[in-house]
Amino acid sequence: MQKKHSNKKISSEYYNRKDYELIINIINDNAKIIDLGCGTGDLLYLLKTRKNVECEGIDLSIKNIETCIKKGLNVFHGDIDEGLEGYNDQCFDFAIINFTVPFLKKPEFILNRISQISKNIIVTFENVGYFIKRIKILFKGTIVKNPFQDNSEKGLLNERFFTIKQFMQLLIKNKFNIIQEIYFCKKLKIPKWLNPNLFARYALFVIKK
Repeated sequence: MQKKHSNKKISSEYYNRKDYELIINIINDNAKIIDLGCGTGDLLYLLKTRKNVECEGIDLSIKNIETCIKKGLNVFHGDIDEGLEGYNDQCFDFAIINFTVPFLKKPEFILNRISQISKNIIVTFENVGYFIKRIKILFKGTIVKNPFQDNSEKGLLNERFFTIKQFMQLLIKNKFNIIQEIYFCKKLKIPKWLNPNLFARYALFVIKK
């Protein structure tokens, strides 16, 4: 069993997050990574202390950036939707976009751009096709028809939700290779044969071009 690092810079709840555990297990020691939408830097800090990675992060929130800096992390204030200018091709081993895709204005464009600067991309998201979500949608009478459409010009919120099936269709359309796919609900992994589009609350993909 992996020993947990005790540090006041990280809340104890983050040690139990399944997405963090999965991402940490995927990334190689000493890898060069970037966390896009790094939040308060908890995942970056865990990767830095456990995997000795060379890491940096980007986030839109000044408050989050200040929190990251207090943890000794190399982070920058920026908007991912602006296209990640200034990075050389394939300069990272892994780019992490952890529960960030729903907040992108143009996720299709950004995923393609990330594939230019990173050898591998780790994407996690909440699956709106999860059966409990379907029940809620049924009672609310609404459903997301085109989650990848840019709604900014219409004055609508750009947060979007999509199913695993819709995301895989996006990957096929843009010729991404799926290196690894993991489906889970909190701490429980969902096997592929169990129809994860229906029974998985969350999905993790490792993709590349």
